[in-house]
Amino acid sequence: ELRRAVLQLLETRRTAIASARAARETLEQALVRHAGYADTVLGPARNAERLSTEAYEEGVVDLTVVLLAQRRRIEAERRTLQFRLDEALAFVDLEVAVGGSLELAPEPPVVPSTNDRLARRDDSTGDRR
Repeated sequence: ELRRAVLQLLETRRTAIASARAARETLEQALVRHAGYADTVLGPARNAERLSTEAYEEGVVDLTVVLLAQRRRIEAERRTLQFRLDEALAFVDLEVAVGGSLELAPEPPVVPSTNDRLARRDDSTGDRR
């Protein structure tokens, strides 16, 4: 029975580690996707909107060009928000996988000395030495 319990413990440990690694990988992918999209799509969409607005104010293009540029920028911002949501959800999944917050406790936990633990154990079992 002890052997079976040890095997169960090892399997549970392996599953927990695999789950945490998968959650970390998902978070890393979400971070890269968000950053890449912001650099390659959102930034240029904002720039195109700015340029089309300036061109419209100078009378070079009509309002349709400005509206299309605004539409592309808004779609890019929506997609960026979706990527941010994906990041947040991936972070939560990682925290769940590791069993709690990834933040360090502000104060280290107080660990009783070995003598205190032995004394409490002896008191609880009725052992008096």
